[in-house]
Amino acid sequence: MGTIMPLGFDVMKSIIKDFNTHKDEQANYVVHVGDIAYAGTGHEKEIQTIWDLFMNQISPISSQIPYMTATGNHEKYYNYTSYKTRFFMPSKTKPTSLEIDGNFYFSLETNLVQWIFLSTEHNYTNGSSQRKFLEYILQQYEQKWKMKERPWLILVGHRPMYSSDQATDSGNLQSELEPLIIKYGVDLAIWGHMHCYERTTPVKYNNFTDKDHFSSDGKIYKHNATEFDQTSPIHLTIGTAGALVHENWIPKPEWSQTRYQKYGFGKLFIHNKTNLEFKSILTDKTSSDDEDNFMIIRQF
Repeated sequence: MGTIMPLGFDVMKSIIKDFNTHKDEQANYVVHVGDIAYAGTGHEKEIQTIWDLFMNQISPISSQIPYMTATGNHEKYYNYTSYKTRFFMPSKTKPTSLEIDGNFYFSLETNLVQWIFLSTEHNYTNGSSQRKFLEYILQQYEQKWKMKERPWLILVGHRPMYSSDQATDSGNLQSELEPLIIKYGVDLAIWGHMHCYERTTPVKYNNFTDKDHFSSDGKIYKHNATEFDQTSPIHLTIGTAGALVHENWIPKPEWSQTRYQKYGFGKLFIHNKTNLEFKSILTDKTSSDDEDNFMIIRQF
């Protein structure tokens, strides 16, 4: 998003207006997937005044509901000090012997959602502390909810696992983590980093899967949720909250359902354990057709 970015203020104003207009929706929290204040824009230093401006910018909402964050590459300055002194994420995770850092990777369980926040900026390869954390949370989730109507499993991180943006630089994220998120049945993965919006079809290992369970208009995905390994996640990249720049696309892959470069944000509705709905909200829309809405329906 960012305070000094071209339309960061306008997007935040739209978020605040939507929040105040739809109090009946009872929003639980904001999820911001990295590159938060843009107080440093490429140089090896950042401006603290910009951080302070940004914190004031979000305060009408962050003073009322939790503002949950994943760290991005633009928080890296001075060993993430500015980020760590402003945001405090959940950090108590068993077992106590497991190395964790709640401001970089953590889990959050509600009645309807198991959230897992990762840091794509820290080591996630086999044997790393973050990898052990992820494996532990996924294993506990499976053991707890096996053969039951489990809560939604949503993964959050900064650099996207799937993107058709030509500038994608996610390294070995897909090869390292995709087998895990497929094995344990992640329903939805939310990313940022790329300055665009993109939603995938159900996808695994670069293949559009479950075509028979995906509506022809790309708006509804119905899948069998009784087995953990039958889920193909939908990946959602939302990088349009202020630092929008011109990006070049590669030819559209089969797994890329919708993509655009327009300022906006998204709203996620968890209706129950079987119905999840997402709505994109644009600040410069010319018609409702510009916005991307979809549902995931799980069948137990």
